[in-house]
This record gives sequence, C-alpha cells and structure tokens, in this order.
Amino acid sequence: MPRSLQEEYYPSPVPRDPNELPRYLESEFHKIRESLIAQPVALSVAEEGAALVTTVVTWFDLFIDEAPEWDVPGGSFDPVTGIWTCPQQGLHQLALSIEVEPFGSGNKTYYAGVAIDYVGQDGIPGRAESADGGDDAIPLGVTLDIQVPILFGSILKCQAAIVHDQFSGTANYKARLQILRVSN
Repeated sequence: MPRSLQEEYYPSPVPRDPNELPRYLESEFHKIRESLIAQPVALSVAEEGAALVTTVVTWFDLFIDEAPEWDVPGGSFDPVTGIWTCPQQGLHQLALSIEVEPFGSGNKTYYAGVAIDYVGQDGIPGRAESADGGDDAIPLGVTLDIQVPILFGSILKCQAAIVHDQFSGTANYKARLQILRVSN
C-alpha cells in the first residue's frame, strides 16, 4: 500500500527518567525512519564521455541526454537538459564526483573541478565547487559532498572543468550525481 506523503516527524518530549531513555530513542528513531520512508526523494545519474581539456577554466554541463538510474518520486530529473527540479523541500545530501583518465606523458600538472548550482532554502542561488590536481599520467578524481536545504521547485545543475598547465586536448571522464533528501 502506498505511504502518505503527509507523514512528518514531530519529536516527543524527552523523558526525565534516564531509565526511559533507551525506549524513547528507539521510538524516535523509528518515527524518523518512517517519516523518511514516507517522503523519499532520491536521484542517481551517471555519464561517461570525453571532455575538452583547456589551459583556462572552461566549465561544461554534466548529465545532458542521460537517463537517471533512479529518480524518486519520479520526473524530477530532465534527461534532455540535465537539470534536477526539487520535488520536495528539505535538507538534501548532494554528492557529485568525476574521475578523469590520464591523458599526458607525465611530469605535467592538470586539474579537474566539479560544481553544483542550486537555489537554497533562503531563495538565494548558491554554487558549491571542489577541485584537485595531479600529474597528467595518473587518474584524477574529484568529489563534492554537501548537505544543503533546498526549496520545492528549485533547480539544480552540475558542471565540470578539466584544465592542463600547458596544452589543450580531450580526456575521458566518468561522472556521477546522487541526491538524497535527509530531512524536512
């Protein structure tokens, strides 16, 4: 039977007797679990491709024309544009990662970066970024993992950039985005 999306968690008063605390915590954790199950919001989308490597930071959009592996409650991710629309207000865990395959002969430095553009609970647009660098003969991985309150109907878009110290070209990469609503 489908669960109601109206089920919300409201904490009970903390007991004064310390002996009642274990039972209280068990009950509260159960209520929290039930409220999260009743209101799931989750997304997982991945892509593999080749990206332009430049000598200056040039962002490119991720997840264009990619079907999500899962999208709960469904329809919140637009596979044509790669934009996710928040189906339910709350605190969301966002995890974006990219792995860039080595593409040089070594002894040169390259960098990769990922970014998430979103509108936070206060209605103000935000951007979170993460970057790392290394030798161009070694695979490079970058992860951005944040929790942010997001309003219903807000959009989220992901980008990446690959920069080399000395030359331009292309590099193969794998990217993944996972979103999970963790509380109201």
